[in-house]
Amino acid sequence: MMEGVGALVRETADGLGEFVGQHLRLARLEFAADLQSVAKRARVLALFVALMLVGYTLAMLGIAACVGGVNEGVTRLGKTLVVFGLVHLATGAAGVFAWTRARGIHAMEVTVDELNRSLTTLRDLEKVNVR
Repeated sequence: MMEGVGALVRETADGLGEFVGQHLRLARLEFAADLQSVAKRARVLALFVALMLVGYTLAMLGIAACVGGVNEGVTRLGKTLVVFGLVHLATGAAGVFAWTRARGIHAMEVTVDELNRSLTTLRDLEKVNVR
């Protein structure tokens, strides 16, 4: 009889070990996917910030050309630079605004859902075995 109980305990421990291992593999895979998603979002944000910096630089150069315009050509160039700079600034700002409004990343959603489902199942089994 003790051999049967020992085998049952060993089988339960092996099953629990496999169960935990599967959850860890799922978490590892999901973490890698989430990391790639976060990196992509960071690259997009960096692009919009760079666009804003280019716009700011163009606008400042244009203002400097307008203020210190030596002749009409330099002033006209300055006005053009200001317009292009403001367009770049507005585009970058709109991109950053849209980026911040975009749905956020919920890290490891599948793993959390699976763990909650597993815990619920284990609690239900415990309630059945207690009664």
